Amino acid sequence: MAGGQNGSQPIHIHAGTCANPDPAPKYALTNIVHGSSTTTISGITLGDLLKGQYVIDVHESSADTTKYVACAPIAMSP
Repeated sequence: MAGGQNGSQPIHIHAGTCANPDPAPKYALTNIVHGSSTTTISGITLGDLLKGQYVIDVHESSADTTKYVACAPIAMSP
């Protein structure tokens, strides 16, 4: 993630939209460190996520999880 923090940033999948995400994360992802994160979630597929309305939210830092610095819907491009 270009422009990421030098530290660790929490990242989660939330139900909802970027304008109105469910505040409780649906799936926790591995924190972004130096702009990168990789996570495998057991028991869920991309197809499962595409059937619902989910977003990936990046939080400013572990110290401030109330502020989102990036959000993107999980969707297929047209």
